[in-house]
Parts: sequence; structure tokens; C-alpha cells
Amino acid sequence: MKTIVIVHHTGIWGGGTKSLIDLCEMLGDDYHVIVCVPKGFPDFAGKISQNGCNAYEFSTHIPMINLYSGRPPLLSVVTFRSILSLGNIKKIGDEILSLKPDVVIFNTLVTAVTARYLAGHVKIICINRETLTSRLEVFLYRKLLDKHLNAIAFLSEYERRKLNFCKAASFVFPDCVKLDALKKQDKSHLREKAGIGVDKYGILFMGGLEKIKGTDVILEAMNFLDERFVLIFAGDMNESKLSKAQLWHDIKYPAYYRFKKRVIQYYYKLKGTSSIYEVGLCDSIDELILMSDIVVFPSTSVHQPRPCIEAGAYRKPVVISDYEETREYFKDKYNALTFIPHDAVDLAQKLLYAIDHREEMRQMGKNNRIMTETKHDFYLCKEKICSLIEKVCDNEDKD
Repeated sequence: MKTIVIVHHTGIWGGGTKSLIDLCEMLGDDYHVIVCVPKGFPDFAGKISQNGCNAYEFSTHIPMINLYSGRPPLLSVVTFRSILSLGNIKKIGDEILSLKPDVVIFNTLVTAVTARYLAGHVKIICINRETLTSRLEVFLYRKLLDKHLNAIAFLSEYERRKLNFCKAASFVFPDCVKLDALKKQDKSHLREKAGIGVDKYGILFMGGLEKIKGTDVILEAMNFLDERFVLIFAGDMNESKLSKAQLWHDIKYPAYYRFKKRVIQYYYKLKGTSSIYEVGLCDSIDELILMSDIVVFPSTSVHQPRPCIEAGAYRKPVVISDYEETREYFKDKYNALTFIPHDAVDLAQKLLYAIDHREEMRQMGKNNRIMTETKHDFYLCKEKICSLIEKVCDNEDKD
């Protein structure tokens, strides 16, 4: 049985981590899988073990490059730490090799810089889960990684063409959903349990206090909607980050300061009213999707919308920021309504359109299910990644 080592960049539960769990499930039956996780997240390592894989905690910080859509400011502590982390490439590379892998999979482009050290010792695959928005970013990653990777996977064909790696084999490997494991519950029962009236139009937002997810945009949009709407708000709001002391700390990062000021302005108007239902952090969002009428993804930078894919599994329509990078899977008036990024008024108008055109939205939900079935099915994706691993290893045997 071949050993696959997956290098994961975070111990926080989110879209990238859910995709990691999917990857573990895909590979667990046919390979010995070891997931390398950052130090300091013992609970996360336990979750990895529960999904049939072994967890290995790195002894130091994972080398990474702070260049991607929605990244923290270049002049920030995060960027400073990422620069310092590059000094760990040899140490982390040796730790990976000590696990005796046949193939190493970097589960994100930003940590794949260690491939430069591993090249020639082991076969390397990278899954690019980031969206790059500048020519400089594309140039740097291509220059740094193209000749050191055996293969690179992209979430969409658009991203594959954008990076256009020449030496590394490339293919599309989108986020996926296990359609045969979906929950089946009555929406009205879930609404009743949550205290949400059946006459309300449920808008599901999954983003917590994350700037890139557009928290401020959806909160502002709620101010333009009437009492028929309720915002089902998932994710950690963490009000301590909205304190005056924290705002003073953030003032040196103007974009984040303005974001939090806007969140404070609109969040506390909604908090405690019947127009918002807060659920906090969730490992599973299935019940939230079931109880909602529509899923909103108002990202303020290009971001891959995994929640919208999961919405499709449950035949729910979505409202999403209009970016060229996401049009491949979310087509306006087919399986989604798109709106001008950052524009809360336009978002509110699309939600008003949705509530007044229920039958049209039901058809969009059905179309979103078709998109999920044809592009994001777990077993189709499993076949792709396992085939790629065998192809990479077969090339090694021929070498």
C-alpha cells in the first residue's frame, strides 16, 4: 500500500478543511494516508484520526507564501510570519521525508514552496485552492513551482488556464459533495426548532467575521429588507474582535478597520431581533441549508464558493458576487442570482426578486442540483485523484 502524505495549512474548521476531510475519505481505502497538520491544534488532529487517516503534527511553522486573493495586508504580522516561515523549508521537508511517502500532496498552493526542497526525492502534487488576482502572483507561483511539481490540480478550468503551468501536469479537481450521504429532514420542523416562523424567507450566510466572505455586505443588505426575511448567520462572530480596544489595534490596517466599523454599524441593529438567527460555528451545515430558502455568498474578493456547491446538493438557489472566476459553476438566472460585489443595495434587490419569484427560484435550485451532480460529485472526484496518483507513481516506475 502506497503512503500518501498530505500537507494541510490550518487547524481551523472551514471550507479548505472540509475539502481535506473529503480527500482523506477518497484515499483512505486504497492508500496509507498521513495528514501533516500545524502545531498547536490537538483537537484537529483527533478529527483527522476519526476519518481513517493518521495525523502528524509538525514541530515548527509550515513555510508559506502570503500571496492570494483575500490575503491579509502585505504590511502585517501575518506577512512577517510567512517570510520568517520560509527559513523552515529544510526542517519541514526533512520531517515530511521521514514519513517515507510515495506521494506528497500539498492541500493548498501557499504551502507548496517546500516542493522545491522535496523535488527529486518524492513525487509531488499540489491542489490549488486559492484564487490569484494579479499577474505578479501568477508569475511568482509559476516561477517558483512549475518545474518542481509533478502535477497540480485546480478547482476550476478558469484557474487552470490562468496559471498555465507548462511542466507540471494540470487537471481540474473541484470541491465536491457526497450526494448519497445527504440528510433528509422537514424544513418546517427545523424552522420550528430554531424558532423561525414558516412565513419567513430564510437567507443562509456562512462566513462569521471574515472580511473576504462579505459579512458587512450581507448585514448592510438586511437593512434594506422587510420583516419577511430572516438571516440565518453561521460562523463565529467573536464580538471581542469588535471591541474599542481591538478597533484601536486594527486602525493601522485601514481596510480591516473600515470592515469592522461597518459590521458594528449593521450587526448591532439586527442582534436580538427576529431578523437574525445566529448559530455560531458548525461542523455540519446540512440542517442549516435544509431550513433556508436561499444561500448567499457575498464575497468581497474572488473566493471559491463551497457553500453554494453544498446548497446545490439540496436543490437550493444561491445569490453570489459576480466574478469571472466563479461563472463557470454559477450562472446568472440559471442556478444563481449574481450581484455587483460590495454592493449591498444590489444584493438586497436580488433577495427581493427571489422572494417575489418563488417558482423561478425553485427551478434555479433544481439547476443548481444538476450542476453539483455533474461537476462536484464525490465519486467522480475520487476517481480523478486516485487515477492521477497512480499515473504519477507509474511515471516514477518508468523513470
